[in-house]
Amino acid sequence: MMLVGTYQIHSKEAIYKVLEAGLASGYRLIDTASGYRNEEHIGAALRDLLPKFGLKREDLFITSKIGPSSAGNHASVVSCCQASLQHLGTTYLDLLLIHWPGLHKIAGEDPRNKAGRLVTWSALQDLYRSGVTRAIGVSNYETRHCREILDSGIVPHVNQVRAASVHRHCRVLPKSTNTDHIAANIAARDLVLSKEQFSLINSIQTRYKYAWDPKNIY
Repeated sequence: MMLVGTYQIHSKEAIYKVLEAGLASGYRLIDTASGYRNEEHIGAALRDLLPKFGLKREDLFITSKIGPSSAGNHASVVSCCQASLQHLGTTYLDLLLIHWPGLHKIAGEDPRNKAGRLVTWSALQDLYRSGVTRAIGVSNYETRHCREILDSGIVPHVNQVRAASVHRHCRVLPKSTNTDHIAANIAARDLVLSKEQFSLINSIQTRYKYAWDPKNIY
């Protein structure tokens, strides 16, 4: 299933344009997070767009995430989830993730991060049992982070990481706010690159990690 990523898309107009183009092109998975600060705009757009395209809520797969500022406290996690549901205009999420293994404004080596992860995972299990999310998981977790919670009740249904299992380091379909690119991305499912094109890509020498590194969170 192709997804519509909404990171760094903040305005109501931009969200509407992206979702309209995505749904028209066949996208049915929407990825957002409390920290993206756009869930309310997504909910407003879907109220208009679902009937426009003859779709129902159950035709979509909506993922949200608990951010570091809400993690580490059971009540805050529950409140964050409830806010996401209200903003998105839905009674349930298809998937709820812990966005990051660290806590807000806590140094990576601080042991409070581990304690916070356990509390947050316990809260997600309660939310799952209550039925407000149909699956729970983690995001950006290292293997050692996952091992901490394997014996804590429910095993994570998902560990969301960026990976390319066939062609390493080739980010083939980047997120886009351009309606033409959104349509072209989903149409590229049958695109096959030649060996020469792969060789050209692999010859790029620049290697730089632009995102935070979870290896530094203990």
